[in-house]
Amino acid sequence: MPACPRCKRIVKTPIQTFTHLTESDRKGAVLEQNVGYYECSNCGEKFPYVYGRQKLKLISVAELEKLEKSLSDAKAENKVLKDKLDDSESGAATLSSEVAELQKTIALMGQHRLEGLRMDVDALKHEKIKLEREIARIAM
Repeated sequence: MPACPRCKRIVKTPIQTFTHLTESDRKGAVLEQNVGYYECSNCGEKFPYVYGRQKLKLISVAELEKLEKSLSDAKAENKVLKDKLDDSESGAATLSSEVAELQKTIALMGQHRLEGLRMDVDALKHEKIKLEREIARIAM
């Protein structure tokens, strides 16, 4: 908020606003200043106050069109890359679920194989006992 230069009272609203352009450097930049013209309600002093400024650069229409085309191309490429990323993420999710299913299947197959081997070992133990009895009977 601007203050009156004479009595230092805060003045809230300008009586007039305008934009002032000045050359700001050798590179062709232009300084745009938003200026308000204020009048103090206490002492009647009128004074300007700059409430906004920005540097602008003048470029040719051809260069502007070139920049706009580059931006458009970059946006299109960004969309393509986002689509590829989405596809990759959904593919990764599918692969992850397939891996989990395969792990369950392998674990189940391993359990069945282990159970089968246990049954074979038990059958062989019984066969060994039968053979030992048969040998002991023949040896007597």
